[in-house]
Amino acid sequence: MNVAFCRWLANRPEPLEIMVHEPGLGFGEGGMRHDAVAAVHRFMTALLLRKAQHVWISIPAWDARLRPWAFGRPIPFTWLPVPSNIPFSATYTACSHPIGYFGQYDDRSRAVLGELLDRLDLPVFLLGRGAERVSHKNAMAAGDLSPEALSQAIQSCEILCHWYPDGVSTRRGTVMASLAHSRAVVTNEGKFTEPIWRKSGAVRLASDAAGMAVQLDLLASTWHKHLSREVHQADLLDESVVYAACEMTARLVEREPESVSRLLCSGPLDLTIPLDSYLARELRLLYLELPNDGDFLLISQFLDLEPEEAIDQK
Repeated sequence: MNVAFCRWLANRPEPLEIMVHEPGLGFGEGGMRHDAVAAVHRFMTALLLRKAQHVWISIPAWDARLRPWAFGRPIPFTWLPVPSNIPFSATYTACSHPIGYFGQYDDRSRAVLGELLDRLDLPVFLLGRGAERVSHKNAMAAGDLSPEALSQAIQSCEILCHWYPDGVSTRRGTVMASLAHSRAVVTNEGKFTEPIWRKSGAVRLASDAAGMAVQLDLLASTWHKHLSREVHQADLLDESVVYAACEMTARLVEREPESVSRLLCSGPLDLTIPLDSYLARELRLLYLELPNDGDFLLISQFLDLEPEEAIDQK
């Protein structure tokens, strides 16, 4: 706690904008000492809001917590999600871990992680500070890593899971790092989880360790087959994954060719190809021309069609 620093900022002549990642401790979450520290945090907040022209907040929930301490000053509060602070390593790293965990290691988080590890048959690669405090037959800790090595460790995991006591939110840098590295993500929702996590489909959500284990088992069994060089018997779920990959890539080529170019440059092969409508068409044909003996009905495209009619369309 640095009350003097807040007072110094509040008395400076320059305009002041502040970014709030965490607004401070809450009342009633501990003993008297905890509440005393929470009161000092509110005093520091009031000092800064007396001066601030603009407040940026890492999650929308902080608006309601902070605005009363502005005492009626009409300050704009703007949601600004926290980006990943782990620079992407361009050094290619093959996926060598089916599941990684990149989250918290406090007592409560370790209890949930222990239950999750008990439910999983696959080994889990633990990333982040405090991972060495976890001892389990299915866990292996990465240890202290440089940002470059941490980026490579994230890339070495097929799937990343994250558990947070108050749910995933845009203030969690660890899940942002996994998404920035294009990993499949399983995490939990809670009181601070924004609606965008449910609406976007960017992650698989669960409410507890049991739900996360189910999601991880399903993702791991499906995703591993698509990353493997071996031959596997495919099912309808696998076909839907291939369709999603081809269709999404085609859309990216059409709408965000600069992103596709960046991804191609960072891959294991040196690929220089025209990113145009012809490539998008060929990507869609790649899925449509797949040989199979099954009837696969895409509900989103072929509502109410019989399987035989759907085959003609396909």
